[in-house]
Order: sequence, then structure tokens, then C-alpha cells
Amino acid sequence: MFQYENPFFQGLLKLVGLISLCAAFLLCCLPVFTAGASFAALYESIEKNMKHDRSYPLQAFFTAFRSNFRRTTLCFLVILAAAAVCGMDIFTVLVLSESGKIPEGYKYFFIVLLVLIAVWAVWVLAECVRFENRTGAILKNGLSLMLLHIPASLGILGILAAGVLTIYLLPVTILVMPGVMVWFITMLTESVFRSHMTPEERREYDERNRI
Repeated sequence: MFQYENPFFQGLLKLVGLISLCAAFLLCCLPVFTAGASFAALYESIEKNMKHDRSYPLQAFFTAFRSNFRRTTLCFLVILAAAAVCGMDIFTVLVLSESGKIPEGYKYFFIVLLVLIAVWAVWVLAECVRFENRTGAILKNGLSLMLLHIPASLGILGILAAGVLTIYLLPVTILVMPGVMVWFITMLTESVFRSHMTPEERREYDERNRI
């Protein structure tokens, strides 16, 4: 049963690798400004390592964290600022609604905007992993991808919502749920990215990752 080629043993190794990646992800999210780089590292290590049964997932995570740090952090700080503005707007609406100055329902506009920012963040950080570009171009392209590929964006939203709800109901799942969410997210984003690549670029990428 414990032979390396055994499916049970392979599954157990994947689970251990996924848990270790999630632990590294959560640890690197503690300074909030590094959360973007941590998400990108989790994305890359799952897409290029775990999904292709490569060894040393933690080494792949920290290598990706370092190599993507500058670009992903710059993009994430812009996204974080936009989210903070929405959060302050929601707080302002709640305060003003208590005095009857504005209807409390206005808060739902900013809540929807906050949700869209979360989906935009996923596209942007995934793009940071896959393509080299300037910060402004990555942010703009991420928004375009979100709006042009509505089914994939809705799928990402569903994955995020299901993951957050699962963690809320069963807090212990935080040890594995970030990795599970990213695994499913890569299935959507990578399909979109491949559709925008030329056949030559797809072949080069597949060869580089030994698909």
C-alpha cells in the first residue's frame, strides 16, 4: 500500500503537499501587503508543480514568491487601495443611514463593487504569474479579462464564495481550502489564457512545463 506508485500513497502525498502550500500561503499573508505575492506563489506552485506531480512544492512556492514579489505587490497595493475605498464607503453609508440622511440600501452598490474587485484581483494576480508586463498594463488587462470572459469570472466568484463559506462553517478547512480554491481557479484562468495564445506559444508553454 505504501509503494510510491500506489494511488493511495500518491493521493496522500498530494494532500500533504497541498496542506504545506496552504500553510506557507497563510504565513506569507500575515503582512497584508504581501498577500498578493503569496496568492501568486500559491497559484504558480499549484499550476506548474502540483498539477504535474513535481516534487518539492514548498520550494516552488518560495521561489515563485521571490520571483513575482515586486510585480504582484505593486498590483496588489493598487487593488488593496480600491478595496479600502469601497470599505470606507460602506462604513460611511452605514453611519449616515443611522441618522436617516441616506437609505441603508446604498451599501449594496459598494458591496457588489467590492466583490468585483476580488474577482479582478484573481485575474490580475494570475496574469502576473503567466505574463511579463508593466503594472498598468497588467491591471488593465485583468479588468478586460474579467469583463470579456463573464462565465469564467462568475466561476471564480462561485469558487471564492464556496471556499469562504466552507471556511466559515468549518474553520479547520482553512488548512486546505485556499489550495483547493486556487486549484479550481487555475482550471478557469488557464483555459482563458491558452485561448489568447498562439499555437506556437501554447506548444512552448506545454514543453516548458512538460504537459
